[in-house]
Amino acid sequence: MNDPTPTRSLPAHGRSAGDTAQSRSATLALGLGVCGVAFGFLLMFAVLTPAAIVYGVRGLREIRAEPTLRGRGRALTGMGLAAIAPFLWVGVFVALFTDGVL
Repeated sequence: MNDPTPTRSLPAHGRSAGDTAQSRSATLALGLGVCGVAFGFLLMFAVLTPAAIVYGVRGLREIRAEPTLRGRGRALTGMGLAAIAPFLWVGVFVALFTDGVL
């Protein structure tokens, strides 16, 4: 009945006060950007680059609309990796073609 341990009340959104939510779109942008760089040799960057940029912009809009969300760095990193992947892999392919490897 008289429990000496204090109970933590949760805010209205159901998370504890120290728990901050991450933007799912920002996380997807980061994952797609990493996959675009990692699987570029399969020319997957042609599909993953636009998707990462779209999800990155979407994540930034979500974060701007709801300031409690985190993940701005993830969104920007995913968009940056997506922008670099085509140049990286085209450079690799050009270098391999000019050296006669492919």
